[in-house]
Amino acid sequence: MAREEGVSPVIATILMVAITVVLAATLYVLVSGNLLNGTASTAKLTGSLTEDPQKSYDKSVNFTITMTIPDTISKSNVRITIVVENNITTLMYNVSKDIWTNATSGGKWHYEAKLIDLDANGKFSDGDRLWVYIVKDDASANPPDFVTGDKVLFSIVGYHGTSSGGEIQL
Repeated sequence: MAREEGVSPVIATILMVAITVVLAATLYVLVSGNLLNGTASTAKLTGSLTEDPQKSYDKSVNFTITMTIPDTISKSNVRITIVVENNITTLMYNVSKDIWTNATSGGKWHYEAKLIDLDANGKFSDGDRLWVYIVKDDASANPPDFVTGDKVLFSIVGYHGTSSGGEIQL
């Protein structure tokens, strides 16, 4: 009979410790986000939207942007989210039209958002205004109105969290 030999207990212990260290380091990198998104940013977004009821109605809502972290950002890094009766719609920035939209071909209606760039810096900035509205793609369409309690929020690529505020008070 052949004698079976294994790894000595000392070498086995060293290997287990080494594997544990490598796994712990890999998990740390994954959790910190550096491996998945290629960015080292761990900044938390601090911002809000405040509705201007004087400039808002059932198909169009106007907000003032407040941001401290960051205080300005490229429009293409901003995502607008609309929450209507627990239905969540995300608008993506369309560079050629300079708006955020969820328009698709063949749709009856869609949301759009436009930046009113008060400081004229071409970026999404503290103090600017955000106009969110509904567009009919089909004349027979009957899109829902914005109502009190609906929300508009923004998030920024590379920052954690979403804005606060943005609740509609029509």
